[in-house]
Amino acid sequence: MYDFNDGEGNVPAHQHTNGGGWVSDTAHVDDTCYIGPDSLVYENARIHDLVRVEGTTRVFGNAKIYDRVSILDNAMVYGNAEIYDDVIIENFTEVFGDIKLYDKVKLSNNSLVYGEVRMYNNSIARKNAEIFEDVKLYNDDVIEEKIVVVDNVVIDDKII
Repeated sequence: MYDFNDGEGNVPAHQHTNGGGWVSDTAHVDDTCYIGPDSLVYENARIHDLVRVEGTTRVFGNAKIYDRVSILDNAMVYGNAEIYDDVIIENFTEVFGDIKLYDKVKLSNNSLVYGEVRMYNNSIARKNAEIFEDVKLYNDDVIEEKIVVVDNVVIDDKII
């Protein structure tokens, strides 16, 4: 039993065999994944393949994470997020909603990404970037320094 501090109280859970982080019995994490000792995976989250979750990171909701994704340093991923293909999420970044991140995306430094965002092909959000609603970023896009990108935007090959 473990209390994930989500208002549900103590729920059936276990410590992951690779790293010792807590995983609720309603979530699934492959044995090949690493869940660090201070990380939490709960609700209906699904984590597969070679994913690494470290620091006081939380993955929950209906999040699906697979391939070689790293979620580090107090990040949060939840909602219906789908994340795969060498993505890195770190440093207090929050990702939620109907997000799809893949193909070497990097999110860091207090970034906030939510809604129906699609990021792929080496896109980067960092330094307090906020990206939400229906936004597509790809082909080496970089969003940084407190930039807000919102609603029906497609950005290709730009640094903002």
